[in-house]
Amino acid sequence: MATNNLSGIKHIISKILKRKDFANMVIDLQTYQITPTTSIYQAPGKFPLLCLPIQHFRGLSHIGCSCATNSDHPFIKTLIAYGKGQCKAYKNSPLEKYYENFQPKTAAETLGVSDSTYKLSTLTALQSIEPWNPSIGAKMNPESREKSRMKCDDHESLHKKKIDQSLPYQGFKFWGPLTTLKGQVEFERLVSVYESIQKHGYTPKDNYNGHIAGSLLTNEKGEYAIIIRTGQHRIAALSALGYRAVPAIIKSDSKRPIVINRKDVNNWPYVVNGYFSKNQALEIFDRIMKGLPPYLKNR
Repeated sequence: MATNNLSGIKHIISKILKRKDFANMVIDLQTYQITPTTSIYQAPGKFPLLCLPIQHFRGLSHIGCSCATNSDHPFIKTLIAYGKGQCKAYKNSPLEKYYENFQPKTAAETLGVSDSTYKLSTLTALQSIEPWNPSIGAKMNPESREKSRMKCDDHESLHKKKIDQSLPYQGFKFWGPLTTLKGQVEFERLVSVYESIQKHGYTPKDNYNGHIAGSLLTNEKGEYAIIIRTGQHRIAALSALGYRAVPAIIKSDSKRPIVINRKDVNNWPYVVNGYFSKNQALEIFDRIMKGLPPYLKNR
């Protein structure tokens, strides 16, 4: 018992230190009229916090849904329907229809790549990687990504006390298929965030876990998008509630660099190691930049 208590204390201390270190990395530049790319140069070694137009955000990882209010993002469509009284539960909601209609079996299908390389064709949907993901390290390979996604998604559900730990895997929230129970959990999480912001406004608690955060995608034309890493439910709620601009932190993490520049395609790790051709990698980048999810690509 004493060993377990000591382990728990160490875990809490580690989280506190991590929170403090991250908070010190963030620099608030919301009052400055600068572009996201310029903010990176203005704050070397820091993670800039900027207020950005909501249409520049991309949700559901490399699915790349635009977060504009009129977009096809299933989370946003669901909350708009909820706000209008058109759906009160997961059943028959836009969210349920999304999970029923978009059920990719391969990594190529999640990425919207029509003609995949041999290496990419061997990967399942849960093993999907982005061309710019790091490839060095035991936890960076596709097999580890699959285990991480399953563990992380179930952990989120378990944390909310909604899904019993003894139950089998319920599905991944970025695409289908998933169980009705898991779908209901996602629906309730969305509604909870939506109602909280509607009632209390959007006031992030702190720089560690309060703000939406993601990596910056930019191209040679100066266009940009923020591919969200944390805050999928928050950005959907804000968009559904009509927010036109949202504060967000541009940051790196273990899976993405802080900036993903189109001109660097030949240096992206999974292009270098042959999982993607240059053209395929650019196809994915351009699709996400446009906010065009794979299931709408050919419509």
